[in-house]
Amino acid sequence: FVTACSRLGINTAVETSGYFDWEQVEDIFELLDCVFIDIKHMDDVRHREMTGVGNEKILENIARISRVHPYTIVRVPLISEVNANEQNIHMMCQFITSDTGVKGVEILPYHDFGESKYRAVGAQVGKFTTPEAATINNLKKIIANYNIPVVDFK
Repeated sequence: FVTACSRLGINTAVETSGYFDWEQVEDIFELLDCVFIDIKHMDDVRHREMTGVGNEKILENIARISRVHPYTIVRVPLISEVNANEQNIHMMCQFITSDTGVKGVEILPYHDFGESKYRAVGAQVGKFTTPEAATINNLKKIIANYNIPVVDFK
């Protein structure tokens, strides 16, 4: 499908958690126009607690994708109780500037749009809150201080 779109001049993008085996998808990333990939938490233990998997494979894939793909954007779903803190953002910025070709970071403040779906299937829903605007702005400034563009696709 991606190959056909590419041949027809149709722009393509993918949004991914980044948790996959690189060898199985490497060729697809060369055909895409844009890649959006999440970093949910830089601390592997905290990432595992929140998502059920560690972040090592995800960080490796971000580095790989951004080296072969000209337009890779990291998206950070910010949750007050989880990752909306300076330490996590500094760690992310250090990773991005030292080991990747990532072109920018998009901040996605937490929202509760999916909670009703989780409840409908009997899944546990955590008590999360959206970070205050001042916190979000402070974290964006930290990112900008690393000379990483803060992008917004809203």
